[in-house]
Parts: sequence; structure tokens; C-alpha cells
Amino acid sequence: MAGASNSFDGGTPGQAITPANSASSGTAFFTATAMTYSNARVHRGSLSGLIADGATGYVEHSLTGSGNRWVRAYVFCQTYNYDLVSLQMANGEYLSVGFIEGAAVLYKGAPGTADAWMDYVTFSPPAGWVRVELQASPAAVSTALARIYTEPESSTPTIELSGPVLRTATTWMVARYGGENVSGAPRYTDSVAWSDQDWIGPLLDTSAPRSLMPVTAVHRSATW
Repeated sequence: MAGASNSFDGGTPGQAITPANSASSGTAFFTATAMTYSNARVHRGSLSGLIADGATGYVEHSLTGSGNRWVRAYVFCQTYNYDLVSLQMANGEYLSVGFIEGAAVLYKGAPGTADAWMDYVTFSPPAGWVRVELQASPAAVSTALARIYTEPESSTPTIELSGPVLRTATTWMVARYGGENVSGAPRYTDSVAWSDQDWIGPLLDTSAPRSLMPVTAVHRSATW
């Protein structure tokens, strides 16, 4: 069993997030680019990760091996935005969930290619936190699944997206939280996690570790 989580709560407001200082909030990030700690909007605890308008900011957890992977983030983006959560293979192929052009979109891509939409549903982001989860397999032929919860602690997704995946790599590289922010407003990310076991589910208790709670049930060029 493997996984990681980070709450952002160990930083200082206005401080740039780095792999070194992120260790005080949970599992240290492998990469951190153009994100700062913020107390302006938080899902739980005292801090979240801020991506300024017009910036491409993200943090990443390192992944290894093969097998299914699940990733979760809570997002406050107010308007449409790219790359809320993503899973990337060792050769750069990736899957992402975003709110784009009036829709919630599951899409895929590779370095130097345009994103290809796999599935989408008409959607307007609410003025509040949303939980976004993504599941993918490294198999050459598989189906990717995404779940979006406008009630962020619910076990019932508001939107479910799915689509077929054809890929040439079999080894994972990173789980990414964040991406390009062209929304016209700041964007916040909180309570991020990945797992190799099942859907991660909601963060129900701020004092407890992030639980792995099972829940049964082409617009731009790639910039990885």
C-alpha cells in the first residue's frame, strides 16, 4: 500500500512552497512551482496553496511503479480553469481534469501535442470549494475515471466522467495538483493526496490522518 498527502498547513502565508518546506505539512512535494502558502481561502486547517491569476503553478508528489493510481484535491477556482489534478507517466503522457469553456472536462495529452477531450459535462464552478478525484491505470488500453463533488465532503459525485486511454508507457512519474491559471482570479488548492488502493474520498476529520475511504458506486498545447 502506498500513498501520500499534504495539507499545506505547515507553511507561512505569502511564503513560496518548496519541496523542503512542504515536508512540515505532510509528504514533501517532489516539485513545487509558482505556488505560495495562503490563508485567504482554506478548505481545512489554516493554509492552502495559491496560484496567482496568469501563473502556471503546481505541486507534485513523486510516483513509482505501475498499477492503478487515484488522486484527490480540493479546489477553489471561482471560474474556469485548467489542470486541477493530473496523473503523468514516465514518458510525459498525462491525464487531467479541468473546468474549461463552460464544462467539466476529462482530457489527455503528451508533451508537444494538443490536449484531447475524452469526456465532458456542461458545468459552472460554484463560488466555493470543490473536491476533484481522478483514477487511471497504466495499462496500454484502459478507462480513466473522474469524479467531481460540488458538496466537497459528500460521498455522491455531482459529475462523473470517463474515457478510453491508449498509452505507450507503463510506469508512473508524478501526481500533479494545479496547473495553468487563466481564470482572472486567484486559485486555491488544499488537502491533496494520492493512493494506489482506491478512491480517496472526503477529508472528514481535521485531526485524523487523511483516510483512504472507498467510494463505490483541445484547447492548448501541453506544458509539462
